This record gives sequence, C-alpha cells and structure tokens, in this order.
Amino acid sequence: MLRTLFHAVFYWAPALLICAVVGARAAAPFPYGSADYTQTLTESLIKSAHELSGRSNLYVKVGGADPSVEMLADLNSRKLPLTFAPWSARSPKQDHCRALGEGATANAICMADNFLAADLLSMPLWHVALVRVKTAACTAEMTLVQGSTLWHVVSQRTNCP
Repeated sequence: MLRTLFHAVFYWAPALLICAVVGARAAAPFPYGSADYTQTLTESLIKSAHELSGRSNLYVKVGGADPSVEMLADLNSRKLPLTFAPWSARSPKQDHCRALGEGATANAICMADNFLAADLLSMPLWHVALVRVKTAACTAEMTLVQGSTLWHVVSQRTNCP
C-alpha cells in the first residue's frame, strides 16, 4: 500500500501534470495572422504613441513590413494628436548621421525618431502576448492580456540607452 502511494505521488502525479500542461498548451489557439495578431500590435502601438504624442506623423512598420490598410485605419481612428503612416511613405532623407568626438567607438543615432516598429515576439499562453515596439532611441517590450474582447497592456519594460 505504501509503495503504491509512493509511486502515485512521485511518478504518476508529475507525469499527469506534465501531460495536462502540454495538452493545454497544444489546445490553445494559434492566433498568428488572425484578429488577435492585429489587435495586440494595434494596442501596443497606441500605448507607445501616447508616449510620443509630440510628433505629427509616426511611420509604422509591423513585422518588418507596412501594416495593412485596416490596421492603419484603426490606428488613425483613435483620438491621438498624431497621424500614423506606412513605413514605405517615410523618406530616408530624414535620417542623418553625425560623427562623435575623437576616440569614439560608435556613431550616434542616425535615424530620426519618427517611427514605430512592432513585432509580436510570442504568445506563450492563451490570452497572453509579448510584443516589442522599437523607435530610433528606445525599445519597449510589453505584455498584453486579453480581457473579455479587447487586449490590454499590463506591463511595459522600456530601455532607452
């Protein structure tokens, strides 16, 4: 009896727990490319744009390409003092480089800080997303959680070197 209890607690319970966790993760939806993908990136771009509200235009890149027309319309429908435009409309003439003093090992920032580049890093759990938003000067990593219908930023870690 004691031997059976030992095996159940130390062998079968952890094995069943691992199977349950793997099964729950496999049963979770895979939302890349769906409405959840668009909503998570839109909410993270809006959160970052609130911090850059002094700009008139922000050029947006999503996953390395221009956002869809629907996403741009959704971004511009929010009541913000700035306008979102696709990355391809951004002029490279806005970028500039300046050399640092003697003995410097790195160049200063060459790009104008008028863009947001968003990437969905992962969706490790159901209704949880990790998103990275970059500007020329800063990088923000956000954790988003889905409420009843909308995604909400619950934490943000920003690094501005």
